[in-house]
Amino acid sequence: MGKELIGAVCGFPREDYLLMSEIAIDSRFQRRKFGEKLVKKFEKVAFKKYNKIHVGALDNAIEFYKSLNYKPFLLVQFENGVYDKNDFSSFEVLSVLDYGIELNPINCNLIELKRLRNLYPKAKLQYIFTKRK
Repeated sequence: MGKELIGAVCGFPREDYLLMSEIAIDSRFQRRKFGEKLVKKFEKVAFKKYNKIHVGALDNAIEFYKSLNYKPFLLVQFENGVYDKNDFSSFEVLSVLDYGIELNPINCNLIELKRLRNLYPKAKLQYIFTKRK
């Protein structure tokens, strides 16, 4: 019997952080701490060169990154002119971008994300999680 690939992770260097991307654990091995071990190994290597890691979480991974002490911000992407900073006045605005806005989330969970997607239907919303060295 040959070796099987249980999981994989890729990282993409950015200006001041490393973007963790394409993390995947074979479904047969999920819920056995392999994802946690893979992320911890990634962090060990990444923090040798970078002081910060970002990862965009799929909806079903929100609680996973929270459990690993990653801190969320909410990335809201939309076409120019659809929304503006004032549409998000109930949030702490972290950054205004050409393609959207980064917000400090009041709550970070799937129920809140679905609520916000209904509130801002012309935007793409995703939690981005960050961990610092």
